[in-house]
Amino acid sequence: MRAFKFTALLCCFLLFSCQNSPNKQSDKGPELKNLNWLPGSWERINDEAGKHTFEIWEKETEQIYRGVGYTLMEEDTIFKEYLRILFKDGKVNYEVSGVNDSPTDFKFIGQSEYAFACENLENEFPNRIEYIYQNDTIFSTIMGGTNSIVFVFVRH
Repeated sequence: MRAFKFTALLCCFLLFSCQNSPNKQSDKGPELKNLNWLPGSWERINDEAGKHTFEIWEKETEQIYRGVGYTLMEEDTIFKEYLRILFKDGKVNYEVSGVNDSPTDFKFIGQSEYAFACENLENEFPNRIEYIYQNDTIFSTIMGGTNSIVFVFVRH
């Protein structure tokens, strides 16, 4: 009986300690956690023949990461986009500019120590972007509808 009371008390404690208080940031969305694995120069290793794709990231401040992604064919730049991870309107966003007339924001929907995911369900393609860091390799996937493209990057 004593073990049952202890277990019940422990369950109640865990239940109440895991509840979110209304003043916590979790109501605003995920916090921007440390992305120390992201800065650097990355080269795509699963590119189409004749193309060379790169992403270069730097940590601008504790709350802003800035990057550029570009693709070369021979010596010509055939694609270029500017990337930022930052707080905007109280939420963490992945911002893409240079592709459309105005920047496209993707809201962070989850983040762990070595991964993050973000979404913009109003964007035609992609509407979801994921980055996973593993063994000094970044697996970046863009998704929309039934289509997805996986970019595999290694440090350059």
